[in-house]
Amino acid sequence: MLDELREKCAIGFIRWLSEPPSEAPFRLLLLMEKQHNRGQDGGGIVIIDPEAQPGKDYIFQAKSISQRPIADLFSQVDNNSNHPAIKGKIMLGHLRYGTYGGYSTETIQPIIISGLKRQETLIFGGNFNLTNIRDLMRRLIDKDIHPPFTTDTQIIALGISSYLHQGASLIDALREEASHWDGGWTFVGSTGDGYTFIFRDPYGIRPAFFVITDSFIAGASERPALITALGVSLPQIKEVPPGYALVIEPNGSIEIEEVLPPQRYAGCSFERIYFSRGSDPDIYEERLLLGKELAKPVLDAIDWDVHNAWFTYVPNTAETAFYGLIKEAEELVFRRWLETEKVSSPAKAFTQYMSQFRVRIAKLLYKDQKMRTFITREESRSDLVAHVYDVTYGIINEGDTIVVIDDSIVRGTTLKNTLLRLLNRLNPGHIVMVSSAPQIRYPDFYGIDMSRLSELIAFKAAIELLKERNLEHIIENVYQQCLEMENKPDEEIYNAVKQIYKPFSAEEISEKIAELVKPPEMTARLTIVYQSIEGLHNAISKNTGDWYFTGDYPTPGGIRMVNRAFIQFVNNETEKRPYDVEI
Repeated sequence: MLDELREKCAIGFIRWLSEPPSEAPFRLLLLMEKQHNRGQDGGGIVIIDPEAQPGKDYIFQAKSISQRPIADLFSQVDNNSNHPAIKGKIMLGHLRYGTYGGYSTETIQPIIISGLKRQETLIFGGNFNLTNIRDLMRRLIDKDIHPPFTTDTQIIALGISSYLHQGASLIDALREEASHWDGGWTFVGSTGDGYTFIFRDPYGIRPAFFVITDSFIAGASERPALITALGVSLPQIKEVPPGYALVIEPNGSIEIEEVLPPQRYAGCSFERIYFSRGSDPDIYEERLLLGKELAKPVLDAIDWDVHNAWFTYVPNTAETAFYGLIKEAEELVFRRWLETEKVSSPAKAFTQYMSQFRVRIAKLLYKDQKMRTFITREESRSDLVAHVYDVTYGIINEGDTIVVIDDSIVRGTTLKNTLLRLLNRLNPGHIVMVSSAPQIRYPDFYGIDMSRLSELIAFKAAIELLKERNLEHIIENVYQQCLEMENKPDEEIYNAVKQIYKPFSAEEISEKIAELVKPPEMTARLTIVYQSIEGLHNAISKNTGDWYFTGDYPTPGGIRMVNRAFIQFVNNETEKRPYDVEI
């Protein structure tokens, strides 16, 4: 993805069933490192020893807002090897991107809500976003609970803790409080007396996996992280069912409890296109298929002239889709050539094809990961981001076609300000930018940092087309509908923003996007090819959550948020997010 999007968090836990090995805390840190792409601005771990004797601290906590949080946490653990809780059996880890509470140690998870009794103490963290944090905050205030922060994690954890303080069991506390949540989540946590859990939303929006062995039970956001960090095999890993919590009791016994009734499955497809590790076998296969689905539209875009075209990819997460695109493109070109040529033998056909018509590939674009880390903070991005990418010179002939596949095109800013300018230096005649994801037309409100309509290049294109074709009344009509639905019950609301796109075909929007992102000095022709919705569903058939592309949000809160996002767009409230808490 050229424009960096960040998922809020990654989570992991290990519950040792016997005496933890000496390297146990570092196993947890390795588990977090293997998910480090999910959060780069802070991390934290908590180790709990529920068997600690009175008079000794039974919780060890370490936090970091370093640019290298895992290394910093490693040092903190190493320097606190004598802490009485450091050898505890319960270990929780969390990585976050500081979008909600800013960059401070106060917002680092897992958080601790202390109680006078161990069973009332809650250690809590998650990979999540809830759309109704305002309502949850009001519920706390109505119960005379004073939240010290307006951060979402604190609000959710305080709600659960309020039931623990009343003597409720962990499952009952989760069940009661979660009945008021709207959004996507995977939460991990523990009580001070040793109940440990991983809990997934009833739609399965956010991913959650666990593994049970004779020595430990562990959970994380991704399967490959568990395999690599803990040395388990793929068949051992199971998926947490939507709406269920895996609960480990203090004695080590395991229960998989239904907390909320499962709903229509809506596992996030965009998670699998970009955020998930490509080393997962299912993810790898899906990304190959995404590339395969794009082969014919890409060949059509270059008039099937592969002899004068070079294919490449950016960034590394698009590599697997690139393989799928190349393999299918070669197959299609070969078949078409066979249909138009008279060939005496298959061997001769293959030899002639390999010498004249094979798709040409090159590593044309590079991304400097060190520079990417260096400019991760927003205040440093504007001037330095242009230097994240570089190109290979001396391969492209003047007038050639360059085909570049990316996993998604979201905002278009890096495309316009950096990548196309770099590629234009190679003097191509035609540049084809390809997105393995469909047009991202709608924000996400379930855990990925993408909540403002005004930032989406597809939305900008649709608005421009409405203005060009004297259809601006549609903008006003949608705005009024969104205002009217603000206080309506769930059964009476709908995604009014869909009407913004209705007058136009996907091809018209793609053409307008190409106009918007093309730098003024660029001389090459620019074409943008997006994945189709049908191609998405063919490639990713199980995880059907496609609200980014279709606007079909799985929860009422998502619908409310997209309508509120449109209100904020019209009112030019560019700094606000629809789910921000305002007291």
